[in-house]
Amino acid sequence: MAPTTTPKSIWIVVGANYGDEGKGLLVDALCHREWLDTKEGASGALVVRYNGGAQAGHTVCHRNGTRHVFHHFGSGTLSGADTWFDKGFFCNPILFAQEHAELKALLPNFEVKVNAHKDCHVTTYVDMLINQHLERMSHHGSVGVGINETFQRSLCPEFNMSISTGKYEFRSNMIDWTTHRLEMLAKKLGGQPTWADHVMKMATSREQFEKFWADMDFMKVRTTRFNGGSDDDTFREISAGRVLVFEGAQGLGLDMVTGSFPHVTPSRTGSVWALETISRVFKLESGLPPANVIYVSRSYNTRHGTGPFPEYDPAMFFGDDTNVSHEWQGSIRFGPLDPGDWMKRIRLDLLDAQRTGVAFKPYYAFTHLDQTDGAVLCSPTTRRDMTTNFDPQGLINYMGMPGELIARVSSPMTGDLKWEKY
Repeated sequence: MAPTTTPKSIWIVVGANYGDEGKGLLVDALCHREWLDTKEGASGALVVRYNGGAQAGHTVCHRNGTRHVFHHFGSGTLSGADTWFDKGFFCNPILFAQEHAELKALLPNFEVKVNAHKDCHVTTYVDMLINQHLERMSHHGSVGVGINETFQRSLCPEFNMSISTGKYEFRSNMIDWTTHRLEMLAKKLGGQPTWADHVMKMATSREQFEKFWADMDFMKVRTTRFNGGSDDDTFREISAGRVLVFEGAQGLGLDMVTGSFPHVTPSRTGSVWALETISRVFKLESGLPPANVIYVSRSYNTRHGTGPFPEYDPAMFFGDDTNVSHEWQGSIRFGPLDPGDWMKRIRLDLLDAQRTGVAFKPYYAFTHLDQTDGAVLCSPTTRRDMTTNFDPQGLINYMGMPGELIARVSSPMTGDLKWEKY
C-alpha cells in the first residue's frame, strides 16, 4: 500500500466575533481527542498558525491545573501536538524565546516541536517600538507587539526580513526600512515625530541588534528542520496522515477586508487563508478530506480596544483571568451577541471560502456557556424587538445558518466540552 500523502482530517478554528471567543479551547480539544485516539506509530495532531502573530492570547487549562496562554505555539501543545508556522504568520523572536521558556517550565521533560515556512516574516524590536509609539498617539487598540508594522514592511519586498534571511542582510534591511518608515510617518503626521531619533538610535545600535539576534538564532534553531528553512514540501511531508488543526487568530469582526476599518487587524482572520494554504500545498488531490470549519463564539460578545461595539453593556461583566486590563488595549468590554451581525460575518467568510475551490463543511461552537446557564445572550434582532436568550442550536436554526452545532464549551478554568458531532 502506498504511504499516505494527505492529512487524516482537517479542521479550521475561526473566531466569529472580535477575538477572545475561546479558539484555544477548541484547538486543544481537537488535539487532545486525537492524542487519546492515537495508536502506536501514529503521528498525532499538527496545529497550523496561519495568520496574525504573537498578539494572539489563547488560554488552555487542563484538569491537572496546567494553564498557559498561547501566543506563538499552537494551543494543542499541552495535548502533545506539534506546531507549524505558515507563511502568513508573523514570528517574533523575542516573544518566541519567552514563551518557549514558559512552556519548558510547565513541561520540563517535553520538547516543543515547531517547524516554520522559510518565508515567515519576522517582527523586530523596532517594529514593536514604532507600534507602541503610534498606539500612544492614536489609541487604536493595538496589542503593541508590532504586528501592523511587520505587515507594512511585508508589502515592500526590498526590505525582506524573513526567518530565512541571513544576519547581515537582516540588519542592513532593518536599518534601511526604519529610515524609510520614519520618512513615511513624517509625511503622514505632518512632521517628524518626537520619538523618531530614539527609534533610529535603537535600529542602528549594534548592542540592541546582537541581543535581538540571539533570540533570532534561538528561534531559527527550533523552527527549521532543514538548512535554509522549511517550505510547502516540508509542510506536506509532516502533515501526511495527521490531524491538521488550523488555529485562527483574532476574529471575523477584525478581518482586514470585511471588518470595519480602521479598527481591523492586518490579516484575513477567517477560513480563507487556511483554505488557500490547503489548495497551495495539497493541490486539491484525490483523497484530500474536506475541511471542517468551526466558527467559535462566546455565549455573549466581547471587544478590546476602542473599536465600535454598539452592544456594549457596562453592567455586564464576567470573570476572565486572561483578559486583564492592558496598557495598549485597555479593558475588555462585554455585551450581548447581535445575531444579525454574527450571521453577516460568518456568511461573508463562507462566500470567501467557496471561492477557494476547497471542499469544506461549516460547524459552530459556543464557549463560556457555564457563565450564562447554557444560553447565548443575544441583543434584539430585526425580526424580534426584545432581548432573547437562545439555546445554541436554536440560534443557528433561527438565523437559518448552514451547518451544525459541533460543541458546547464552558469557560477555560472549567474546561468542560460536550461534542454534539464528531
